[in-house]
Amino acid sequence: MKYIIVSANKRKGVVGDDAGNNHVYTELGWEVVGTRLDCIRMLQRKEISSSDVIVTQEDRKFMYSRIFDSVISCDEFANMSPDPSSVISLVDNIDQSSFLNHDIFYDPSSPKSIAKYRWFREDFDLITKFDFADISHLPVSGKFFCVCLRYRDHNSYKNSKDDFWDVVLKRMVDDGAVVFLVGKGSDRKSGEKRIHISKLAEYASLISHPNCRATVGSATGTMLFAHFCCRNSIWAVDHAGMIGDQISLNNAVYGGNCVKFMDIPYNVYRGEPNVNEFVNAVMGAR
Repeated sequence: MKYIIVSANKRKGVVGDDAGNNHVYTELGWEVVGTRLDCIRMLQRKEISSSDVIVTQEDRKFMYSRIFDSVISCDEFANMSPDPSSVISLVDNIDQSSFLNHDIFYDPSSPKSIAKYRWFREDFDLITKFDFADISHLPVSGKFFCVCLRYRDHNSYKNSKDDFWDVVLKRMVDDGAVVFLVGKGSDRKSGEKRIHISKLAEYASLISHPNCRATVGSATGTMLFAHFCCRNSIWAVDHAGMIGDQISLNNAVYGGNCVKFMDIPYNVYRGEPNVNEFVNAVMGAR
């Protein structure tokens, strides 16, 4: 039996306990397009088996638990002493993840600017397989939006702009929708019809629900994750003005065409768009 380490959480990725090093705290985006895809590829190549043990962050277990028989948290693994020869750390080699190697990652039959992930079709069923959470306790009988906000010490210039998002949230609620807030620190925006979601698996279930009108947010890992299971549309506000150039380069970690596993619209606004025009577009989407 092998232990496959796909994530690290020596820090918690929140204000006051953050890191910009994936070996210390593995960003969700880097795990989604990096270690998780590479792990699935290893399974397909029979280099590992479904009986091997996946090691990830507690909140991300659901991304593997329908594929592998055993998934444990980083904290659980820290209390174990397995034979080093049985441990395969994809985190140790995360800077050599496939998505960083154009010759490996992209389908060679298409121009790189639009190419899909090389094993898009072959691995699709596993890549889009998640252990979705029960959300029957949440108010999902009517229309709702999922809004992903970013509040981090690491690269704080990418953080959500409160003045902008306060208007967005108010407009959505005034229109009669429920808003589910996603992201560490986004609970500060909780209020009437604004419900903070702390479990990533619940977020996955919400964005795949037929009553979700749109998945909206700042450029962050939860928005990238949406490309793997969202069933509505994605609206990203790139406050730092970085995504547009990277999408044109088909960069996986910025949501390039290579990792658009769901056939849904992906709308990116750079800088700080006119907030009312943005909300009007989002609320009119279906």
